Amino acid sequence: MPVISNWVFYPKPEHLALFDDARKFLREGGQSDAYPGTVGSLGMRKKQGIVEEGRQEWVIEFMQAHFKTGQPPELTRAIATYYGGWRQHLLSAVLGEARKEGASVLLDIHDRHGVEPQKELIYPGLSPSERERRNAFIQAAEKNSFKAEKDRTGNYIVAVAQEPKLQK
Repeated sequence: MPVISNWVFYPKPEHLALFDDARKFLREGGQSDAYPGTVGSLGMRKKQGIVEEGRQEWVIEFMQAHFKTGQPPELTRAIATYYGGWRQHLLSAVLGEARKEGASVLLDIHDRHGVEPQKELIYPGLSPSERERRNAFIQAAEKNSFKAEKDRTGNYIVAVAQEPKLQK
């Protein structure tokens, strides 16, 4: 049975009420209702052998912002920009924990945009939100010494830990 977990990114205490108010402008029943006052969340499940038999794999199923810039008006572009790195922070935390447990991290991409080119991780036909999601995953993987590539089915982008490069 997979272990399901959600990781959330909290704002500074002085912005909690603002982000709590922001969820009123989103569809009810989502992650912003489950985690009031948060900037965004990442949902994943831990399973064994999805892509490679016997390997511990963590599948990221969603990365979701809990606000829209300007809704409410006090949530200005400057505040939204200040928290713009929330995806990378959560992904870095997940990748760090995965490395400790010897797990690979998979970004679920199946059924998101029809037929995918086999090798390209990012290509022109992607929506801006999917492009941002994939870019965040790939950049966080590289920053944390993981190699990101598609699995053979094209359903996942797989990040596998590499030996960290020594600094000169």
